[in-house]
Amino acid sequence: MFKIVLSFLLFSIISIPQALAETKSPALWKVSDEDTNIHILGSIHVLKPGTVWLTSEIQNLISTSDAIYLEMSAEQQSPEIIQPLMMQHGFLAEGDHIKNHISESLYTSLSAELTAIGMPEEAFARFRPWTAGVIYSTVKFIKLGFTPAAGVEATLVSLAQAQGIEIDGLETAEFQISLLSSMSTETQIAMLSQTLDDKDKLAKLMEDMTLFWTTGDIASLEKTFNSSFENYPYLRETLLTSRNQNWVGDIQNILDKPGNYLVTVGTAHLIGEQSLIELLGDADITVTRVQ
Repeated sequence: MFKIVLSFLLFSIISIPQALAETKSPALWKVSDEDTNIHILGSIHVLKPGTVWLTSEIQNLISTSDAIYLEMSAEQQSPEIIQPLMMQHGFLAEGDHIKNHISESLYTSLSAELTAIGMPEEAFARFRPWTAGVIYSTVKFIKLGFTPAAGVEATLVSLAQAQGIEIDGLETAEFQISLLSSMSTETQIAMLSQTLDDKDKLAKLMEDMTLFWTTGDIASLEKTFNSSFENYPYLRETLLTSRNQNWVGDIQNILDKPGNYLVTVGTAHLIGEQSLIELLGDADITVTRVQ
């Protein structure tokens, strides 16, 4: 299931409104000092349209924020920035072919799945294994009805831009894509193989995760993510722990600025061992769950 975390790293923002939720509450944490309040919200990057999660409290936090911090700013999420980086980091050299880098059986499965979702061989022939896994998962999400347009970041960007609120990012697109590109070929192949093996489980998994997230069921979310990374400690360290450590410094920097701020990162970063929440505590920064 770690493929979900990987595919969440790449998505295009399309803004749509969300209904206010009064009965469901995603988990929310608060860090503060004498002149600064930071609320931390875990996100689900792709959701089904109509998913009810935007509580009046979160709506108020958005409206009263001096700035909103996402993993990447709206500018960094734009196709103008993402697409050249994908061409640079996500494709094999001219004349090479993905079939030269994976087993025949895995290529047969990959080819069948990608052509079934409308992608001809010439479109994916030069994909690196990680690119194939991410692109396949992303398209699969959309076909199952889970879209970035309905995700948390799209909603926050839409509301913030409408109110003239600054949107900043903790990372750049190049940094995130480089994380994926830097994985060993063996790790990329393992990711791709599991992606294809688990394709029929994806719908239920996403339904369950959405339910856990909208109701603030951190224990169930932690269990889900822990099991997904159990056999892939390198991926947990690369995709979660090391970035959480970087973000501790970012939170400290935001605390130096008076005002109200909303920080939103993927939910996997906020639960379990070495989560951003735990690491902030280790840095003597008091974090309180408020929702």
